[in-house]
Amino acid sequence: MAIHRGKIVAVGDDPVIERKRGMGTRVINAGGKLVLPGFVDCHIHFIDGSFSLGRVNLEGAKDPSDIQKRLREYAAEHPGDDWILGRGWNPSPRARFRFYFFVRSLPGVRSGLRANEKSQNSSLPPSRIAPSKQSSAAKQPSPEQELQQAISNSGNDRAALVRNLEAFLKEYPDSRQRPQIYRALVEACLQLRDNTRAAAYAERIVALSPDDISMTILTIQLLEGNGDEAALRRATNYATRVLEFVEHSSSGEKSPKISQEEWAMERKRDRMSVLALRGRLELKLKDTVAAQKDFEASYAILPGATAAEQLGEIAEMKKDLNGAIQQYARAFAWADATNGAAGRREIRQKLGNVWRLAHGSDDGLGEYLLRTYDEVSPSSMSAKPRKNADAREPAGFHAQESS
Repeated sequence: MAIHRGKIVAVGDDPVIERKRGMGTRVINAGGKLVLPGFVDCHIHFIDGSFSLGRVNLEGAKDPSDIQKRLREYAAEHPGDDWILGRGWNPSPRARFRFYFFVRSLPGVRSGLRANEKSQNSSLPPSRIAPSKQSSAAKQPSPEQELQQAISNSGNDRAALVRNLEAFLKEYPDSRQRPQIYRALVEACLQLRDNTRAAAYAERIVALSPDDISMTILTIQLLEGNGDEAALRRATNYATRVLEFVEHSSSGEKSPKISQEEWAMERKRDRMSVLALRGRLELKLKDTVAAQKDFEASYAILPGATAAEQLGEIAEMKKDLNGAIQQYARAFAWADATNGAAGRREIRQKLGNVWRLAHGSDDGLGEYLLRTYDEVSPSSMSAKPRKNADAREPAGFHAQESS
């Protein structure tokens, strides 16, 4: 079978699957054993979870007085809100509450409560029972209410969700829920395969949260897929931002679960991967000088097949046949050391082409490859694929995290 980005894309005999194999493909021989997908139920409620970040966090509240205290603090910080939405109070395993509170024109906090169990609501003191239907009906829907209605009206229709959220943003362009709305739009647009629109909203998130490295990397991937020059230049700028983030990270931010040596190695791998990523973008922009500089820096940090192959292509474009031979040979050796047999066939073809142009035949190529293997072997013997080892796609890169 062939798997691409976590999805099974083909099932069949060897000739069928071989056609799916490309540079960077990882080949696993299961030895005739049974292969099953992982049975994992790990999920999030993306939209509700995003919006909950802008609401009162009632988790761990001990009693109604604790809830009122949190509400008053939130109301003081958001004096312009007609409604305060909160969630997270779960006083018993049998009851889950969602609260809606008026705060405007009131000296304190008057609350309206909806409970899953009527007995929970009816047992509250009169001062904490919801306002009358008449007073609620007299008020115009708040932006938060309209937003919830827009989401509710969308049901499970992602296209409807995009339309409704965009209509809401048109009416409330300065909504404080914009970051969560943008994230919901990115997710929905990706599911609809509208990558151009997803990239636009991803860039808005990055503008609001420049330190969101995961979203920045997703933005790079989407802009690179767009392919036009303006998008590639923005993607290159974002890659520079990620590189600065990695380079400015300190060991004080590392997880206590990893050693100083492990952290240092992961940081090197991160730098190597981002430099190779930026180099690829620069190469697409035909800025071969900048691309060569980044690929050379990437290879110097941690030698790998990706940077070596790209340097070989640059040398070949410059008609530097000896330089191309050297880099392709290194890429061939490193593909074997870090990725098994993945990609070696295509690299071998490139190497053979430039060798024949330089020497007229394949004579001597085998001996040259053996010398190159000897050159990289001290490093390759200890090389182990790690989180960012020779990452080729932005989605496959993970910035160093502290947890």
